[in-house]
Amino acid sequence: AAEKVDLEGKTVLPGFNEGHMHLGGYAFSNLNVKLMDAKSAGEVVALLKERLEAQPESKWLYGRGWNDQNFEDEKRYPTKEEMDSVSTEIPVIVVRACGHASVVNSLALEKIMALPDAAPLMGEYIHPETGVLNEQATKLFYKIMEERTVEEVEAMLHFGLTKLAECGITCCQSDD
Repeated sequence: AAEKVDLEGKTVLPGFNEGHMHLGGYAFSNLNVKLMDAKSAGEVVALLKERLEAQPESKWLYGRGWNDQNFEDEKRYPTKEEMDSVSTEIPVIVVRACGHASVVNSLALEKIMALPDAAPLMGEYIHPETGVLNEQATKLFYKIMEERTVEEVEAMLHFGLTKLAECGITCCQSDD
């Protein structure tokens, strides 16, 4: 090498490669309401309301990461009625940390149940009385969201890649 740098005893590591990730999902979740630290269903509601107050022009509201097992009061899912208390004018969804369950408000539920894909999922995966969606039914929320523009997707991916670079991850493989 033409140049030597004295690191004064510090360690240098190469950039890391993330071999299996969902970059789009990672960026999307981190740009929406992060619920990982919520300690109750009430806190989930408060965080959603806070975001909606900050962004009143929102056409839908998405939160991810709550875990009822980490709630300090009742270890229960948020309810459809609690999601309705956030908004009855736009669809609202909160996805559990595992990604296999979610709760929606009445408007989101109505729009999801109107999708042709919903009929075979009724009862087992879509629970109208509680607003709980399980497994593949959770993904139906994406079908009722306004489609993102190319510019919005590019900005979202740029955000995700920047976050990864801040952690020393310089490349990744993604299937979304």
